[in-house]
Amino acid sequence: MGLFDKIGDIFEDVKDAVVDAAPVLLPIALSYFAPGMSLVGRQALGAGIGTLLQGGKPEDALRSAARSWCSARWYWRFDAGWW
Repeated sequence: MGLFDKIGDIFEDVKDAVVDAAPVLLPIALSYFAPGMSLVGRQALGAGIGTLLQGGKPEDALRSAARSWCSARWYWRFDAGWW
């Protein structure tokens, strides 16, 4: 096993770690790069992109984004004290 094989294995491990952490890290990164976007939008977009990065189908990504949007919106209503 040569040096380039070891470097390739390291990059493969880093890629796998980033893909696994994408659904958590994307909303955080979106809050930095898109500060005008709402919290609900950042979470939905992050969930959809994270699903695609993990190898999901576009339908699954839309479903994941919709679930994330609904749950974030529901939580926001309770947290804002609208009840």
